[in-house]
Amino acid sequence: MGKDVFCPYCKKTVCAGKVRALWLILSIPTGYLLIYLLYCLFTSGRICPECKRRIYEASP
Repeated sequence: MGKDVFCPYCKKTVCAGKVRALWLILSIPTGYLLIYLLYCLFTSGRICPECKRRIYEASP
């Protein structure tokens, strides 16, 4: 479900997804699930599984 992108923080090519599992789990009981999923849908950033930082792809 991820996409292979280069992470400038850990200097590796990783398979990065858009959703952080921890924030997804925490947003369910608090009622912010829809807001978080919309945020992930409309942002261009992906999450590096190695360093857990958000990666934004460079514009061409």
